[in-house]
Amino acid sequence: MHFFSIYDMSIGYNLVLAEKAIIKYQNATPSNINDVIELYHIKKLLDNNCRLTTWDDDYLNQLKVQVKDYNGIIAKFFKAISVEQIEVIYESIEWGYRQTFWDIIDQFKMFNIISADVLKRIAQENANDFRTILKCGFIVEKFKGIIRDILLSKSDSAHIIIDKYIARHNSPSDRELFLPSNLTMEDKEYIISRYLESDSPNLNYVRLICQNKDEQKNLILSPLIKVKANKLAEKLNDELMNDERTVIVEQKVGIEFSNIEGIKPCSFKMENDIPKYTYSVRFIKQCDNVQLIANSCYLFNWMNRHFLLELINKNSEVDVLESIAFDMSKNAYPAFNYFLTKNRISLCQLCGYNDILTGMQTSVEQELKKLYEVHLKDKYNYPSLVLNFPNVTDSWLNKCRVLLPELDSVVKQYNTYVEYDEVDIDIIKYSKPLKVTEGKSLLINKYFEINKDNIDISRVLYNMFASGAMLNYVEPYKDKHYHCLYDLLSNENSVSYNNYEDDQKHEIDFLVNQNILKKDDNGLLSLFNIEQTIALQSLWEYHACAYWHYNTEGRNALDEMFTKGWVVKKDNLLTTEERKYFSYCLDNSEFTNGLAYRNHYAHGSTPPKDNENIHQTAYFTILKLLTILILKIEDDLWSASKALSIGVEELNKIHDIIE
Repeated sequence: MHFFSIYDMSIGYNLVLAEKAIIKYQNATPSNINDVIELYHIKKLLDNNCRLTTWDDDYLNQLKVQVKDYNGIIAKFFKAISVEQIEVIYESIEWGYRQTFWDIIDQFKMFNIISADVLKRIAQENANDFRTILKCGFIVEKFKGIIRDILLSKSDSAHIIIDKYIARHNSPSDRELFLPSNLTMEDKEYIISRYLESDSPNLNYVRLICQNKDEQKNLILSPLIKVKANKLAEKLNDELMNDERTVIVEQKVGIEFSNIEGIKPCSFKMENDIPKYTYSVRFIKQCDNVQLIANSCYLFNWMNRHFLLELINKNSEVDVLESIAFDMSKNAYPAFNYFLTKNRISLCQLCGYNDILTGMQTSVEQELKKLYEVHLKDKYNYPSLVLNFPNVTDSWLNKCRVLLPELDSVVKQYNTYVEYDEVDIDIIKYSKPLKVTEGKSLLINKYFEINKDNIDISRVLYNMFASGAMLNYVEPYKDKHYHCLYDLLSNENSVSYNNYEDDQKHEIDFLVNQNILKKDDNGLLSLFNIEQTIALQSLWEYHACAYWHYNTEGRNALDEMFTKGWVVKKDNLLTTEERKYFSYCLDNSEFTNGLAYRNHYAHGSTPPKDNENIHQTAYFTILKLLTILILKIEDDLWSASKALSIGVEELNKIHDIIE
């Protein structure tokens, strides 16, 4: 029996076991260490108000009374353990209970039952046991001298340093590792350096070392160590690729711009197991300036209908096995396979599209210039300045150097407009430097984003949209393989509450109480509010909602979420996830695995001049980012216009009522 967390799917099963155990221990005293540890988990379950749906408040309170003395029983048992007995008793503990053993010692501070020599033997003999000890902060500090010595002596201690300071931990069950306060920065670097020089370093761990972000409170690695790690990563990767046991999987995609008459503007099909996108040249030739740029959304799907960026990494697109198997730094952008694939496709789309426009005696750059300098001025009275593009004959390297500054320039101009209601060159001249990611919106409530400090919204989104919640797995629909609860309820109108297991009902009850689902008199479940669900789906997928793209009912639902503390308002030009994406592409201030194009083309760390492929890829990436920025500016101007018109309409209604 275990208590892992209040959100663990095994709670129902463990509560059934706990109920039986409570009855058993009314008439019998726990006789061994495993029984005593079981008491600890039972009390944790009830202290956290976990309950079966069949338990009413009176019965729950009755159980709590019966377990209130469990801590005393646990403490008494542990205090009776002698130093001489501890190793024998420890060996008798079930593996799943060993962490709890150390947790009890840590919580009750019973350090006298274990000697330094015994702790040292346990830690040195089994790496997993050592990790369980390191999850207990008081124990680590109590025995810091011995633990430091062990870390400095074990060849795989680098794994612990990496897991604590570098590796990303997405699972709620991943507990913090504690290190002794006497372990210095020099000690940590020594451990890492020794690992890099060891006989069998693991490529995944070496890659993580390469992704470390120097932080004074955590881990700082010298340039020498970083160079050593990068060279070793290349060497190990080459060895892996040349290993006859390595299976290389090719990934292909087809992109065609077709002049055939009568085809759809955009179509997709699988051709010999290869995804193929086909775009109509005839349709493109009929487009005006605005449509030609908007095709990045309409044809290429860079943004959705609410102008939220599709090219960001989305948790919903990450394969479960990949997320488990792929080690990644907590300071790295989550560049998983699907993210990389769709961004490669976007560059192929842009490159091919530019060839078509060139055949039409124009280019993406010329159409962007026209949209920015003419269309925004004509439609929104936005006083845009001149957009500077490189010469067609420039090298790809020089094109990058010319175009990159335009990203910050465009955002700085718009920020000036937001703050001063004009784009004044002199104001821009004396304003502080501004990054793309710092751009502001005309609206204080441009986006509603997930409040990461609110547990309820995380629980709602997980239960509604995550396949791991398993709320889609219910009779008689188990064989239909719906992805999540939302998919199930969107396709079936006879989902019965009574068909769920007790542990599932616990989460369904939560969704009903939060007015996410409704349950009729027959126990049938359905979505409470369609517009609310659409907003929730956007929060799940993009971590944001573009407030002014919703109808009145949708905005009311978002306002209610804000009142509950589920979401926060943002006044940025880009959503938080979009800002992360731009940061990944432009610099390494936030992420250690970024493309860092600003660093390369503005700060002197340019790739080799003769590598035209690298510079061409960089140029089209920068051009893509500029296209996105200008479309985001148009969306902001449109949203502000809509907000103004809605405000005027509301004022007129009030005026009519008064009159």
